[in-house]
Amino acid sequence: MKTIYCVTGATGHLGNNVVKMLVDSGKSVRALVLEGQPTDMLDKNVQIVYGNTCDKQSLVPLFEHKQDERLVVIHMAAIVSITEKYDKRVYDVNVKGTRNMVELAEQNNVDKFVYVSSVHAIATEKNVLIADCTVFDESRVEGNYAKSKAIATRYVLDEARQGKLNATILLPSGIIGVRDYCHNHIMNMIEKYIEGKLPMAVKGSYDFVDVTDVAQAVLSAVIKGRTGECYLITNRNYTIKEILDMAAKSLNIKRIKHFVPLSLARAVAPLCEAHYRRKKMTPLFTKYSLYVLDSGDVFCHDKATKELDYHPKDMQQTIDDTVQWFVHERGVVVGKNMLPRAARQSLRRKRAKLSN
Repeated sequence: MKTIYCVTGATGHLGNNVVKMLVDSGKSVRALVLEGQPTDMLDKNVQIVYGNTCDKQSLVPLFEHKQDERLVVIHMAAIVSITEKYDKRVYDVNVKGTRNMVELAEQNNVDKFVYVSSVHAIATEKNVLIADCTVFDESRVEGNYAKSKAIATRYVLDEARQGKLNATILLPSGIIGVRDYCHNHIMNMIEKYIEGKLPMAVKGSYDFVDVTDVAQAVLSAVIKGRTGECYLITNRNYTIKEILDMAAKSLNIKRIKHFVPLSLARAVAPLCEAHYRRKKMTPLFTKYSLYVLDSGDVFCHDKATKELDYHPKDMQQTIDDTVQWFVHERGVVVGKNMLPRAARQSLRRKRAKLSN
C-alpha cells in the first residue's frame, strides 16, 4: 500500500529538513504551502498543495487519497513569536490551524498524525528537571507562543487519548542548524556574529538542539511513537557564549569578549523591540527571549532515546555544519573585523600584490 506523507510547515526550518529526509529515503511527499511562499528549497518531486491551516476548506486537497493509499500527517506549521505583544495570528495558526488539521485527519482516517509542539508549552520551574509532560495548562506558561502551543498540544493529546486519532506529540527545544531560510532568533544572531555585526551579546543559556536531530525524531515518531505520548526532543543547556565560541572555533574568527547581563538587557529590551519594529526587522532580543534565556529550564530526553532511538549529536558538530552552510550555501561573508590579525595582514598583502 502506498503511503503519502502530508507535511505542513514544509518550507520552515524544521519542515524543509523533514521533507528532504523523506524525499531522500524515497517517500512520497505532499507539502502544504502558503500562496506566495518560496518553494525553491523543496525537491522537485514534492507535490505542492497551496492552502492555509486557518482555512479548513483549503486543506481538503492535502488529504485527498485513494482507497489503496494511506496518509501520514506531519503537522509543523506554526507562528513562532518572541514578543509579548498579543498577536491574533499566533492563536489562529497555532490553535485554530491545528484543530482544523486534526478534524480533517479524523475525517480521513489518517494512519498516523505527528504533531510538533514545543518545550515552551510545558510549565517549568527554574533548575527543576523535566523528563516528561502529560498536562498542558496555558495559564502556567508565559508568552503568546507558549500559551498557544499549550492549548493546541492539550487538544491533540485529548483527541488521541479518546481514541479518535493515532497521534504522537514531539516537544523540541531551541532549534539550530542547516537549511534555515526563515532566520529564527538564534540563527539570526549567529549570522550577525559571523558578519562582524554583533559587537556584544547577552548572557543566558537554553537547551539547543540540532534541526537534523529533530527531523530524524519526527520520522522515527511516525513508526515508533506511541499513541497519546509526548516526547522531549532536546539536547542540553548551552550558554550563548558557548554557542558563539563554537562558531569562532569553527571559522577561526575572533571571539566576543563582552556579554551584557540579562538585567541590563531587560531594561533596554522595550526600546530594542520598538526600534526593530519600526524597521520591520526581527529584534536580536526581546523581553520574552530574555525571559527564556534566564528560565533555567532543564530537560531530559531519555524517553525519546529509549523509544524513538533519539541520540542528539555534539553541539560543536551542529555549529560546524551551521556556519559552513551559512558561508558556502547562503553566501554569508565573514566580516573583516572578525579575522585574526595574521589573517588580516595576509589579506592586505594579497590585495596589495593584486593591485600591483
